[in-house]
Amino acid sequence: MTRKRPDTLLIPYAYGINTPNSPLKYGIDTVSIHKRLETRDKETSDGIKSTDKMPQGVFAFEDGQGAKPKFKCPRSRKPTASKVDFSSGLHVFTDGACDPNPGPGGWAFVAIENGAINHSESGTDAATTNNRMEMQAVMAALRWMQSSGYAAAQVHSDSQYCVKGANEWRHGWARKNWMRGENLMPNADLWQQMNAILDAVSVSIDWVRGHSGIPGNEAADRLACNALKCGLRERRVA
Repeated sequence: MTRKRPDTLLIPYAYGINTPNSPLKYGIDTVSIHKRLETRDKETSDGIKSTDKMPQGVFAFEDGQGAKPKFKCPRSRKPTASKVDFSSGLHVFTDGACDPNPGPGGWAFVAIENGAINHSESGTDAATTNNRMEMQAVMAALRWMQSSGYAAAQVHSDSQYCVKGANEWRHGWARKNWMRGENLMPNADLWQQMNAILDAVSVSIDWVRGHSGIPGNEAADRLACNALKCGLRERRVA
């Protein structure tokens, strides 16, 4: 029997936050799309799918004897979820969705000030990946902060790829001119844009666990799924 992870939910939380683009307004059922999104392939910072595993086995040395190495390969630590009082101050929550991945996608962000929704935006793309939608949401939120003068706002994302890329990895990528060997690294175009924005606003991106009951994260998730669904409808009509 396969054990379920304790943080895995069969059905996402549904919070009745009344936003202009709320999927409840359009009568959209996001449960089915969430079930499909749970099975999507996850990408790493190298664009490698999690299903691509390295071959297992012992290492062969020159002495002819096989043995496992005594050292351990360093692993990238999971971002630590910030313990923040989301009921005070300005908090911007971002999220992206893609179904299938790659495929059509949607992004959204929700700005909550002192516990009430201040602003929200969303968008869609006909052919993209989940990582790109997560990045588009963060960049849209940062641009809105710049234009609105909110330099002290906190940005929250449930994408480890975005959080660690924005806070740590982008500096090394920039020094290497966004190259991976002889080729541009995955999503180099968006990372260059995000790097310029982050250098201008000097804000860090905090990680929050998705579908863990945080109203702002749930609202952004619903808007991203709604944008994806609406984009699909518009393309069918066209």
